[in-house]
Amino acid sequence: MARPRGRKRAAAAAAVAEEDSSKPEAAEAKKPAARGRGKRAKASPKPKPETEYFPEKRNLEDLWLSAFPVGTEWENIDKIKEFNWNFENLEHDIRFPVGEQKALEEGGELYGKTVYLFGSTEPQLLEVNGESKIVLIPIVVAVDCPFPPSDKIGINSVQRENEEIVPMKAMKMAWVPYVPLEDRLSRIDSLKTKIFTLGCTQRRSALRHLKTERVKLFDYCMPYYMPLNPPEDEDDTVVNIIYPLEPPIVCDFDWEMDDYEDFADEKVKDEVLPEDEKEKFKEFIKERVRERKRELKQAKEARKKAIDDMDPKVKEAFENIKFYKFYPVKTPDTPDVSNVKGRGICRFPHRRLHFHFLFLLLEDEEEIGSWRLGARCIIPPALLLRRSPEQGCRGSPRPQQLLLTACRFCVGMEVVLHEGDAKDWVYKGEGAANLILSYTGSSPSMLGKVLRVKKILKDKGQPAPNCIVFSSHEEHLWGKIPGLLESVKNDCLPQAYATIVMSQHLGANHVDGGVRVRVSKNFFELAGKNVLDNRPAWRVNASAIDAGADSALLISDHTLFSGNPRGSSCIAVEIKAKCGFLPSSEYISKENSIKKQVTRYKMHQHLKFHLGEISKTSEYDPLDLFSGSKERIHMAIKSFFSTPQNNFRIFVDGSLVFGGMGGGADSVHPNETEKCLEDLSKVTGLQLSDFIELLSEAIFKSGVLGKLLATQKLDDHDIEGAIHLYYNIISQPCLVCKSITDTELLRKYSTLHSLPLDKSEKIVRDFLISATAKDCSLMISFRPRQSGTTDSEYDSVFLDSVNQSYDYKAYFIDLDVKPLDKMVLLPSRENV
Repeated sequence: MARPRGRKRAAAAAAVAEEDSSKPEAAEAKKPAARGRGKRAKASPKPKPETEYFPEKRNLEDLWLSAFPVGTEWENIDKIKEFNWNFENLEHDIRFPVGEQKALEEGGELYGKTVYLFGSTEPQLLEVNGESKIVLIPIVVAVDCPFPPSDKIGINSVQRENEEIVPMKAMKMAWVPYVPLEDRLSRIDSLKTKIFTLGCTQRRSALRHLKTERVKLFDYCMPYYMPLNPPEDEDDTVVNIIYPLEPPIVCDFDWEMDDYEDFADEKVKDEVLPEDEKEKFKEFIKERVRERKRELKQAKEARKKAIDDMDPKVKEAFENIKFYKFYPVKTPDTPDVSNVKGRGICRFPHRRLHFHFLFLLLEDEEEIGSWRLGARCIIPPALLLRRSPEQGCRGSPRPQQLLLTACRFCVGMEVVLHEGDAKDWVYKGEGAANLILSYTGSSPSMLGKVLRVKKILKDKGQPAPNCIVFSSHEEHLWGKIPGLLESVKNDCLPQAYATIVMSQHLGANHVDGGVRVRVSKNFFELAGKNVLDNRPAWRVNASAIDAGADSALLISDHTLFSGNPRGSSCIAVEIKAKCGFLPSSEYISKENSIKKQVTRYKMHQHLKFHLGEISKTSEYDPLDLFSGSKERIHMAIKSFFSTPQNNFRIFVDGSLVFGGMGGGADSVHPNETEKCLEDLSKVTGLQLSDFIELLSEAIFKSGVLGKLLATQKLDDHDIEGAIHLYYNIISQPCLVCKSITDTELLRKYSTLHSLPLDKSEKIVRDFLISATAKDCSLMISFRPRQSGTTDSEYDSVFLDSVNQSYDYKAYFIDLDVKPLDKMVLLPSRENV
């Protein structure tokens, strides 16, 4: 008989059933299902979804987002949306309670008017959820104007020395029509919107493919606008002083309220100014005051000219233009910005921001202010002090009357020289690397200017021998000087080097860095053809204007005075003084010890004569000119008249009357000298002795040669010592040491090679700065001072022989940086 299958499983199941039977609820739950098809359990009914209500969108709700936040860093743009900002005040009319009427809709203040809007941001320290946090606050500025207030954008920051004004399209910006929400399903071409926002088409995804310099330009953009009303500082008497000491003295001087003597004494008393620097400090301030007065005068004339030439309709529009600034209104979801509101529009105010205008302030109902264009208002000093560290500008410790800033009016607007302008530029002179063109046209902004143009060598097709770009070693050598490397990338190294480096040694009041201007494609080609007949033949054979360049350096013509009175002639003298001291470096070898006894210039003169490059050696000795003795200065100037070579030129009213145009005047025939002196006498009434006395007195009184000599003496190692440090910098075996047999010299040179890199770089840097000072030129200009003049912006000298005072000014020119790699060529040239 077969055993029943599954007996053990059945017994176990019965035991469990018996245990569960004592629990009725459990038993009921465990009851086995009946055989057959069971009923499907009913699912519990789903809860009915609650009806969601979305607030109705306002017609202009996204208007503020449409206005590009100009001047905001790309990496920060997304932070604008960190909070759900509300700009209902942009829509609400200031004449009605909140919510009743809207400014840009029917019945509003701006209804029916053409309005242009741009955005900006202000970083402020706000309280967010009980914690202090830097918040990027969006703002919107509306411009009430019948036409676009500007088609340009300013590029500036506190790090930039000069503001650049560029077309909006260069930054991919433009005024774009705004379409309200309710009209977006309509045909765009049938809409007649009067609301325009500043748009930017630069794709953020493409930024990584752009150069860093290009990306940073967007960060420094700000609105540009030209006002009609006089700038607030037209009558300002305060100048900013940065006196070059270590550390520099930074202060403000009011030429009406402060006395020069008392001001200097106060600095000495405060132990920030050494006693022996007191007189230099006073002269420095006087020069800054004269410079500031000159700037104000020129700006006033330029503004008047611009207004006089303006179309009457445009002028009327400018006179009635209004600006409205909006902050987001307070909501439960956003930080409170009511305590950090400011009236300024520019986020990056420049330290030399001179020209401003007012706008109509439009905020929420708690604070409403209204000013017409050109009005004045007082901004509380506490607000100025609070905002200064947050927005990168200096605060003011005292209440002062300010104009509300919106943007800068740049007197020297963006200049582009076109093909048709070439006829207005004539030959002025040239050197090894650059050619100088003088302006003869009628444009007020160009009068009294020269253009410094780069040349290329004909035999190599390469730029003429000056430092245009930095090598990797030069980047490391000059990298510690702020702004210099950036200038290389922006193709304005000569301007930056003169302004940043050389002015620290020669004095900012004697250095003109110039302004970089854009040039169209065919300008240089035509200009080169126009001046071809005026250039010295040997210069024409050697080099030509670089027709492929797209910019040049615009500099004041220092052979002239700006605003020269009628009937008053200007005399200018250009002197290439050369090295004015005898080296005493311990690194000079015995074979070259003559360098300690005879000037470098004199030795080169004999070398040139021996090679047949000149027919007569010059009688000029730089030691006479730099001696500080009037008699020896007289002697030096007299020697120039027989052999000017490339060291001495005279201009009358901007035209060359004596010396070579391109360094070709080897010697001058006595008849030429006599004719020059006759011409000078006719124009100025000065005899030779008078002219020499005038020039000597100006050189002696100005102290410019003292500054030049001190800069030249930065070279305290001579090339025979500095060349070893050059090899330290490039990390290469010293080729000079390989040929040295003098054990004493080798020991000294070994000491140089053991110097740390930063010390080596400092010595080489000083050597190159000195080299620039040894090769630059000094331009001194004179004009008779009008009788009765008591307050001139220029210094003066009195000439007893003619009983006449003369205004004079002194500027250094040709201040280019010397290439590092040219140091390897100098020992053979220096060791004559």
